[in-house]
Amino acid sequence: GWIEKRNGELVFVYGHGEKHDPYKPEYVKEATAVDAAGAPVAIEIVKHKDYVSLAPKKNAAIVTALFDNGYWVKTPDGWKNIGKRQAQKDKLSIVRADLSRKCSKAILAPCATFNKPLGLSLEIVPEKDPITAKPGDALPIKVLLRGKPVEGLAISLGGQHSDSKDLPKTDKEGKASVAIGKRGLQLITIDHMLPLTDDPDADFLYITSSLTFEVK
Repeated sequence: GWIEKRNGELVFVYGHGEKHDPYKPEYVKEATAVDAAGAPVAIEIVKHKDYVSLAPKKNAAIVTALFDNGYWVKTPDGWKNIGKRQAQKDKLSIVRADLSRKCSKAILAPCATFNKPLGLSLEIVPEKDPITAKPGDALPIKVLLRGKPVEGLAISLGGQHSDSKDLPKTDKEGKASVAIGKRGLQLITIDHMLPLTDDPDADFLYITSSLTFEVK
């Protein structure tokens, strides 16, 4: 999931690469925004039939959203949008059981605090203002899990699958460098799995985080 401008609206997009899927608007649980100085801006989550738009009350430089994708169980027949207890009740064979969350951040305009974390549970923090990036630049980023650097996460650009072997990975300080390709919307994504010990419906918390911005 990621945030992008579409037809004059700032929307939360759910999908993979070029494929965009409808979703239940109530899955978007939280949104925040800051202005060019990094001060908080009120923002409304506007629910449409099968998607959400984000409407800051003033000019926003950075917007974030949290998407709760619920419980997913992998069976030999594929993924099902149910928890482990329901799968056991239905006598399904469980390969894996996840609780899925998506954290998204969009940098829309220059911001004095672009390199300060905004409190997402898994967050991509640019160390150089991405608004000034040009095609061919290397953008340094830092990845934080609950505020602490996380090592060994593959950084995907433009929705590539994170299984690719040649993707850059974060170092022990959570840092990596991302090559900026052609002009237009840039989508940087990472994902991470954490074991859950106290949830009867899932064995893993599967978090995806995205950062979007435009390169002119």
